[in-house]
Amino acid sequence: MRCRQCSYELWNMVPGRCPECGRIWSFEEYRFRPRLAQFLCPHCETAYAGTDERGLPTPREFPCRSCGKDISLGGMRALPAPGTDGADAMDDEHLWTVRRRIGRFRAWRKTVWQSLVAPRTVGRTLPEQPRFVDALLLALINAFVATLSCGAPLVVLAGAAIMFGGGSGAPAMAGLGVNAGALLLVPVGLVATAIVWGCVTHLILRATGPVKRPLIATVAITLYSTGPFVLSAPPCVGIYLSWISAAVMANTMTFALSAAHRVSLWRSALASWMPCVVTMILGAFGLYWMVMTIVGSMPAPTLVPVSPVASVPSDPNALPGVASETPEEQEPADDELPAQPEPDPE
Repeated sequence: MRCRQCSYELWNMVPGRCPECGRIWSFEEYRFRPRLAQFLCPHCETAYAGTDERGLPTPREFPCRSCGKDISLGGMRALPAPGTDGADAMDDEHLWTVRRRIGRFRAWRKTVWQSLVAPRTVGRTLPEQPRFVDALLLALINAFVATLSCGAPLVVLAGAAIMFGGGSGAPAMAGLGVNAGALLLVPVGLVATAIVWGCVTHLILRATGPVKRPLIATVAITLYSTGPFVLSAPPCVGIYLSWISAAVMANTMTFALSAAHRVSLWRSALASWMPCVVTMILGAFGLYWMVMTIVGSMPAPTLVPVSPVASVPSDPNALPGVASETPEEQEPADDELPAQPEPDPE
């Protein structure tokens, strides 16, 4: 639990002024995970778990069960429940922005999980002034994890085929280099597409009504919603799951934008899904056009003329499987032999 203005640690403190910047704060502006934060009686230190939807004690004012004195939420101190830390207890702390404190891998894993199962949290916990660099870094990590996990085995198999299949020379190595370079360029293209997606989404939101956050917030939410990229990570077959990743990402954006901009779900769904659907349709038409262009550019097969063969009348007396002789090749009959001159008696 940190100050909204200066990020000063506020655990184990009574609500009031922030010691660092002087900002007035209260428990009501934060969200805790139910039963993962405990609130202490100011008189006897008895701990009470937060049980409502915001993770706060219910009711807000009550007599202490240990000392019997009246206490209120505004006079209590809060601590994470035993066995948990501040990051686990808070439900409104953007985990990726505190990755240096809780661990980078843990922050990445939890942020991706939130984008898959708790998309509203992505928008609700977005900082008041989100840093574009943080969101861009997370999106690049998600894109590289998905692309390398899916495509690296294909490149390895292609290299093995070249080495053990007798292929060598500059053309084979150049083809392998192109495939390896694509693994580095595809993630950049995915993130660039996500940025454009966020810009178009913000324009649609503005066209359908007022919004609470600026353009940078919408783009940041789009980049933080790239957690579904990991659904395309299965080796070799992940590319066939890319359309599922895009659909889940659009669903994450729908709930995250609704929570961040305080807009209805139909507005956020329209703004999130329209660019996705249009891109899929254009991609399908582009793929069809490319295939038809390649097929149309292929040369037509050349027909080789075949000289006609003179038909030879078949010999009904010929044995099966034995070709009959042509008239020119047949031996003349005895009655057809030319007459021999008779010898002179003298």
